[in-house]
Amino acid sequence: MIKDAKNKAMQPEDTQNKAATKQSGKEEYHFAGEGKYEPLTVQASSAAEAQEIWEKERKEV
Repeated sequence: MIKDAKNKAMQPEDTQNKAATKQSGKEEYHFAGEGKYEPLTVQASSAAEAQEIWEKERKEV
């Protein structure tokens, strides 16, 4: 076993998605679609705003 090796495990702050959403001040909200609509992930400042965006952009299956 190598004792001097660096820890190469990814941390949540290392991902590009998290970095992009932190910079824009928005969070990602995922809507599964409940079998009637296609799954969709939206970026919004609040859950209410995400709900409005989802209702406009959702597509039936």
